[in-house]
Amino acid sequence: MYGGMKRVAGFGMRPTSCCDSDILGLMYLGGVTVRTHVAIAGIAVFMIQYLLILGTNKLFGWPLQLCRSALAAGIGSVYAVGCMLPGYWHLGKPYWWLLFYLAMAAMAFGVGRRALLSTAVFLVINLSLTGLALGIGKGGTWSLLSCLAVSICGWALSFMERKRKGFIPLTVTYGGKTVCLTALMDTGNALRDPISGKRVIVVDQDVAMELLGLGRQALELPLQTLAAQKIPGLRLIPYHSIGCPSGMLLGLKMDEVKIGGETVDQIIAFAPQKIGSGRGFEALAGGAQ
Repeated sequence: MYGGMKRVAGFGMRPTSCCDSDILGLMYLGGVTVRTHVAIAGIAVFMIQYLLILGTNKLFGWPLQLCRSALAAGIGSVYAVGCMLPGYWHLGKPYWWLLFYLAMAAMAFGVGRRALLSTAVFLVINLSLTGLALGIGKGGTWSLLSCLAVSICGWALSFMERKRKGFIPLTVTYGGKTVCLTALMDTGNALRDPISGKRVIVVDQDVAMELLGLGRQALELPLQTLAAQKIPGLRLIPYHSIGCPSGMLLGLKMDEVKIGGETVDQIIAFAPQKIGSGRGFEALAGGAQ
């Protein structure tokens, strides 16, 4: 995803080497058509990177974060277009490409140990698409179509793989705040609210902090937290598990809960620890909804 430009007899300027402009394989025809090609390049790069970011998040079970993914894809699109503009061809140098790539990855995946793996996979996929673009069509229209097709197929396959393993998107809204998670459809989760009889979805401690402002200590002492009566509707959800024959979780009816895009009437319970331990999910839902 780095390179420069060279003049081709009869065709004006065209990109060389491996950069996002190579993925597109644009051929400049000179005159008025140059602006059209640059516009198409920006849109196509945005679509490709957006799908790749969503597919990477889906593959690891991270929340899709559509807005952040779109902003990251926009960074890649601006960079690709910049490489094609006269006076900015120096952006095709490797260190500029690395700088923009890291900015795009940080926007899409954040920072931290979990983000490093997503960034590495995203890099490998991008470089693979670059090779595909150079191998098919030699920088022509087929390169663009091939990359778009591979991006769409990769996103679809990652979605199918996550669904096969029992992972499903979960969206929880409370007090004007919305959290997007990945839930594991756990057949062993038979929790129900003793008051209403509704099914219970268990989410990890980070969700409690983000939605309710409850830290780990408050979740570990559910009776004391409930007695404080700071949150209307807060209740106790009895449970048992290996190593804990009798325990209590704090639960609450949310403003809205969606599983796989479908609104469900279920209670959210908050675990006093992480759920999933880096395995790509942050919540446990019942196996049969």
